[in-house]
Amino acid sequence: NIENASHSLQTAIIDFYGKFKDINTAEMVYNSIKKANAMNAISMIQIYINNDMNEHALGIYNKFKHERNNKMDLLALKACSNCKDSDQGKHILSSINIKNIQSISMLNQVINFHSQFGDIDDEIKFFDHIGNKKDIITITSMMKVFNDHG
Repeated sequence: NIENASHSLQTAIIDFYGKFKDINTAEMVYNSIKKANAMNAISMIQIYINNDMNEHALGIYNKFKHERNNKMDLLALKACSNCKDSDQGKHILSSINIKNIQSISMLNQVINFHSQFGDIDDEIKFFDHIGNKKDIITITSMMKVFNDHG
């Protein structure tokens, strides 16, 4: 019985069905969890994003106001970029303490988000703020911004 399984096992089952693009079964498993945690939610959010169901991903994200973490924020920003929801993306960015971000993936996603919506001034400030955390992807993302927005 999935309801009595550990969160790790529940997440593994959700991931399994997601890998095979069986979204209905993944949703059924996720919805059968009485008290889903952030790990379960992240799994389902990723499945939705991978299957271009970004609004569904944001729906789950919005239900987890008190259990969010950098991974969940990263995925939500990606979903916002994919479905062109700049308002929610900006709201997410305003709730994140940028100074505490250690994940280079999260830093790169912030740059990509700003780039998509043409916030070049914000992006330059953010890029300068990153300091020595930049990697080749970060630098390439910034070059793309200048190329796209001159």
